[in-house]
Amino acid sequence: MWTDPRLLGALFAQGQRLLAALSILSHVVFTSDNGTTHPAGKNPRFGTGGVDSDFFNSTAGLRGYKGSVYEGGLRVPLIVRLPGRIQAGAVNDFKAVRQRLKTPQPGAWELYDLKSDPNEQTDLAGQRPELIAKAEAILRDQVHENPVFPVPIPGLRPKNPTAP
Repeated sequence: MWTDPRLLGALFAQGQRLLAALSILSHVVFTSDNGTTHPAGKNPRFGTGGVDSDFFNSTAGLRGYKGSVYEGGLRVPLIVRLPGRIQAGAVNDFKAVRQRLKTPQPGAWELYDLKSDPNEQTDLAGQRPELIAKAEAILRDQVHENPVFPVPIPGLRPKNPTAP
C-alpha cells in the first residue's frame, strides 16, 4: 500500500548480508514508524501535527490515527526472522485488540481479518473464540509482575508471576 518495491529490495539485500553474519538463533526484526498524526481541528484534544490526512490519503482509508490500536494508527511494515520458531514466509492476517486493559472494566476483545477487512469494520471475536483464547494465552505469557513498572490487568493472572 505505502511501500516502494525498490526500497524493499534494497532492504532485503542488506538484510541478507546482515543475516549471513548473525547466528542462526538471532531474532531479527525490521519495522517502521507508525501511522499518521491526528488531523488538526477535528478534535482539539489531538491537535498534533496538523496533517491534512484526507488530502494526502495518509491512512489510505484505514481506521484510526497515530496512537490508536487500529490499522490507521499503527500499520507498518514488519518482517521478523527467528529460525525454528517462525516459519519462513508466514503471514498473519488476524489482529486481536483489547482496550482499557488497566481499568477496572477492560474492553471486550475485538478480532479483525485484515486481509478481507483492512478497515476493521467487522469484529470476528464472537465467531473465532479459538483465536481470542490464543491472544489471551499470549498476553498471559508475556505479562510479568514488575514492582518498578507495575501494569496490573484486571482479570488476568500472569502465567509467570515472579518472572523478571
